[in-house]
Amino acid sequence: MAGSHTGVKLSKAILDMKFMKRSKEKAQKEQDKEDSELMFSDVITDKLRQGASKFLIERSYVPCEDLIVGRLSFQGMNPYIERIMQEEEEEKLRKLQPKLEADVSEEEMANRYSTLVGNISNKFAKRSHPAPHKRANESNPSYETKNKKKMFQKPSDD
Repeated sequence: MAGSHTGVKLSKAILDMKFMKRSKEKAQKEQDKEDSELMFSDVITDKLRQGASKFLIERSYVPCEDLIVGRLSFQGMNPYIERIMQEEEEEKLRKLQPKLEADVSEEEMANRYSTLVGNISNKFAKRSHPAPHKRANESNPSYETKNKKKMFQKPSDD
């Protein structure tokens, strides 16, 4: 963008035109950048402009190798130290496994699931097989008459 920055600036009236919207935003960004550079020119050094280092420097190799720092005790030689070690280990586990609180209890979820399974099975049962009270049998002959195609009936001569 060094070539586009020749020192010539467009007037405010031209930038306010509808078709110059993008150019106006670009000019505003450049103006803000220049203002910020002038304000912080004494604080920002060349190292900051180049960017941060890509390497992290540690004074010790202990965090790199996940080594335990401090005193150790084994087989009950120092119960106080063993208690401290156990507490530290439990704290590490608590940090690694975030505590998840359930919005719905397990019993309520089981009840809802069982009703859901029942509802879905009823839904598909209705589609594949008609309900038992609607099937044609001796006790319900009206089922056959409902499904028969209705024909025109002649009026009676009475």
